[in-house]
Amino acid sequence: MFIRHYIIMLLFACVATHGISQNMRVALFYQEQADGFVITTQKRGYKLAVGDSVIMQLPSMTNLRIHKTDSLVQVKTDSLEFAGYYIRLVSDSTSGFFINAIHSEKKARVYTGDLEFFNDMAVLHAVNIVPLEAYVAATVEAEGGYNAHPEYYKTQAVLCRTYALRHLHKHEAEGFNLCDGVHCQVYPSKSMDTDIIAATKQTAGNVIIDTSFQLINAVYHSNSGGITANSKDVWSSQLPYLVSVKDTFSLSGKHATWERRITLTEWRIFLENNGVNTSVMKNEDLKHKLKTRIPSIKYGAVSIPVKEIRNYFSLKSAFFDVDVDVDGEHVLLSGKGYGHGVGLSQEGAMNMAENGYPYEEIIAHYYSGTTVVNLKLLDIFRGLDKIH
Repeated sequence: MFIRHYIIMLLFACVATHGISQNMRVALFYQEQADGFVITTQKRGYKLAVGDSVIMQLPSMTNLRIHKTDSLVQVKTDSLEFAGYYIRLVSDSTSGFFINAIHSEKKARVYTGDLEFFNDMAVLHAVNIVPLEAYVAATVEAEGGYNAHPEYYKTQAVLCRTYALRHLHKHEAEGFNLCDGVHCQVYPSKSMDTDIIAATKQTAGNVIIDTSFQLINAVYHSNSGGITANSKDVWSSQLPYLVSVKDTFSLSGKHATWERRITLTEWRIFLENNGVNTSVMKNEDLKHKLKTRIPSIKYGAVSIPVKEIRNYFSLKSAFFDVDVDVDGEHVLLSGKGYGHGVGLSQEGAMNMAENGYPYEEIIAHYYSGTTVVNLKLLDIFRGLDKIH
C-alpha cells in the first residue's frame, strides 16, 4: 500500500497540470422556462447555424430574438427570419454574447462559447456549450464571492470542477449536462475576476478522488458551526469521505452562530404533529443542549430528525440548542453554522487559506481520505489500484 501511494504521489509531482478540452453543455435560465430570448453578440466571431448548416456570419453587436413555434425554434435578426429544430450560434474562442429572457426585468447575462436552442416537450432550452475551465471559473465566482485568498479560490475551483464532472449526466435526458441554478451549480455569467481566473488556471484539470479513484461528491456549505455533519444524517447514505470533522476554522465566520425565536405554541403544535404528547410536558422538558451535531432530538419515545425541524421552520442549519425564553412564551433556538453542514465549510476554508494552508490541505481537512489528482492521471491511478 505504501509503495503504491508513493508511486501515485511521484506521478502527480512529475506530471504538469493541464486543462481538459472537454466542453460542458449548461442550460441557461433553466428555472424560468422562458418562451423566448434576446441575444446580442459582442464581437464579429459568431456564425448562425441551423443544425450543422451555417447560414451566415454575424456582424458585431448583432441582435437576435429567439422564440418557440410548435416544435421549431424561430430566429429573427434585422435582416432575416427563419426556423429550425436546432439553432446554434457558433463562436471562435474569443467571442461572447449577452442573453436575457424575453420580458425579463433582470439584467442581461454575459457568457462565452456556443449557444444552442431547441424545443423539448414544449420547453425552449438555451444551452451554453462552454469549455470546462471557463465554466469552473464562472461557478467559483458565483459560489465563492470576491476578495478572497488565492488558495481559497484554488480550493473552490477544484470543488466546482469535481462536482461538475461527477454530475455530467444529471440532465442528460434533457439534452445537456447541467443547469445554471442551485440544483447543479450557480452559473449566472462568465467570470471576469482576474484572481479567480488565475486560480482556475493554476489548478486546471485537478479533481478530488476517493480511495477507489472515483470522483467524490464535492458538496460544500457556508459555515459548519464548528463541526461538519455526516452525510448519512442529512441524506441517509454515508460516504466515507463525508464524515463529521471538527472545524474550529469556521467559528470566526460571520455565519458561525444565529438565533431564531418562535412562540411556545408553535413549538408545541409542531411536536404534537410529530407524535409528542406535550400536555404532560413542562417548559423545562422542552429544552435541549447540543454539544455536537446529532441526527435527531428525542422527546420521550419520539425521535424527530433535526433536518425536519430545520426544514419546517426554515432554519439556517440543523445544529441548534432549544431553550424556553425568559418570557415563558417563546422558544429560543440558538444555532450554529449555515447550510447542510456536509463536506467543506466555505468560511472555514477561507480562514484556513488566510492562515497559510495550501488548497490541498484545505481539501484534505474536509474530505477524509481523499486525494487531489489531475484528470490526465486518473486512468494510470485506476490501473495502479489493481496492483496488490
